[in-house]
Amino acid sequence: MTQKPPDKKRKQHSREPLAAAFAMHPSATKILLENRRFLIDLIENSGTLIVIKDLEGNYLLVNRKWEEVTGLKRESVLGNTDTILFSPEMARQFRDNDLHVIRTGSAMETQERLETTSGTRYFISNKFPLLDDNGSEAGLYGIFTEITELKQVEKELQENQKKYHSLFDRAQAALFRTSVDGRLLEISKRYAERAGFSSVEHCMAEYVPGDAWADPSEREKMVRVLREKGSVTD
Repeated sequence: MTQKPPDKKRKQHSREPLAAAFAMHPSATKILLENRRFLIDLIENSGTLIVIKDLEGNYLLVNRKWEEVTGLKRESVLGNTDTILFSPEMARQFRDNDLHVIRTGSAMETQERLETTSGTRYFISNKFPLLDDNGSEAGLYGIFTEITELKQVEKELQENQKKYHSLFDRAQAALFRTSVDGRLLEISKRYAERAGFSSVEHCMAEYVPGDAWADPSEREKMVRVLREKGSVTD
């Protein structure tokens, strides 16, 4: 069943700021008002996914990129809702965000995901009200920028961090990282044991590596070399 928009009087929005902006640029106004082909070409050839829906969630427009990513043809999409086109989970995600825009009458930016035959794809979703000639809400626009590759990089970084911490904790050597002023940032279990502490947490809270230097000036020398060369070797 298609979820209905909230029953309330449709909000009125002023278009005066936009009209004022166009008044300052007559050439832009002429293009927008007289050359519909310009807008059609702009939407069709955009590298982002673009849709227009009415208040009930029926698709009024989808562009070529949207067809390419979803694998759905506009002939089978226009006039239908997400409930018909996608899985219940996907449809609920899209409709909940649509309703937020309709209820608040304001733009919304969030992340949305889409399950496709090629796998899960992620998008930055920008949705904002579609207004009629009287300034009343008539639906909404959706513009989606894909961030799937970025999400994959984030996932790989998280996995690498897990591997790093696993190797760090299991190392037989006493490993540690400190700030330039000597504060502990990270230590291995073996380091805590050799420093005489029963746990990593106890060591992190109380032990200052700089105190282990018999000659504090040697540490200052090491820090100076690190700043100049980026590394220190024996």
